[in-house]
Parts: sequence; structure tokens; C-alpha cells
Amino acid sequence: MTKKTIAVILLAACLCSLSGCSGELRKKFVRKKKYEKKQIPVFKPKSYEAEFTREQRYINHYAFWKNAQTEIISMLDGKDRINNKKLKFHANYAVVEINEMYKLLPDEKKQSLKPHIEELTGLAERIKDSSYVSARKHTLTKQWKHIYNVVRENFSYVRMKGYLKE
Repeated sequence: MTKKTIAVILLAACLCSLSGCSGELRKKFVRKKKYEKKQIPVFKPKSYEAEFTREQRYINHYAFWKNAQTEIISMLDGKDRINNKKLKFHANYAVVEINEMYKLLPDEKKQSLKPHIEELTGLAERIKDSSYVSARKHTLTKQWKHIYNVVRENFSYVRMKGYLKE
């Protein structure tokens, strides 16, 4: 008798677990509804006037140049070992940005910025030699600071605002 009751209980347990409350077995064999494919909306591209004004471009290039210059000065001023790759990158970036500023200036102001660009380009070339940098670190710092101060005083956006009108 006990074997029969155990067999009945096991059979009932199997049936309950197969049928279950969640209907897993039933869900497996029921057909799913077919959904119609929705059409993907087509967007028409619209051209926007994304051009910055001449003033805004000058402000951006001035800020990028200023950031590159301060990075160079802080690297040369620091007591830590100089990362030459980063120093070269910022030096070249400073030259590129000051040249972009130069392009936006009128002819009368271009002439006064030109010597500073040439000096900055020469310094960027000298920085490529890591032994030169380590030997003349103090001199380079003074030269970069001098260019930074002169350009910041004479070619800031506030000073150039009147010359940048289109």
C-alpha cells in the first residue's frame, strides 16, 4: 500500500510540475500572433547653418591656443619629468591655433602678430629635441611665457572685438 501511495504522489507531482501555474508547456505549443511590420519613417535631411561667426571662431581658436600654451608652460615649470610626446603635441597645437587666429585678423593686425607666430614656430621646432628641452628648460619656460603674455595682452578677444566684424 505504501508503494502505491508513493507512486500516486509522484505521479501527481509530475503532472503538477508539467502543467504548472505559469503555463510554460502550453505556451510552448501555442501559435504566436504575426505582427505587421511597421514602416520606418524616413527623415528628410535639412541643411542647417552651422557656420560660426568670425568672432566665435576667433574666440574658440584663442581659447584653444591659450590652453595649449598654459599646458606647455606648466609642463616646463613643473618639477616632474617632462613628457616629451605631450609637449610636442601641445607645441604643434599652439602653432596651429595661433595660425588660425592669424587668418581671421585684418591685414593691419596680421603684421603685428606675424613675428610672434614665427617665434612660436621656432620654439616648437626646438622642443622636438628632448635633450635641448632638458638642458634649456628654464630658458624655454621664459620664452613661452613671454609669447603667452604678449599675445594675451595684445590679441585677446576683448582687444580684437572691433577688428573681427565681417
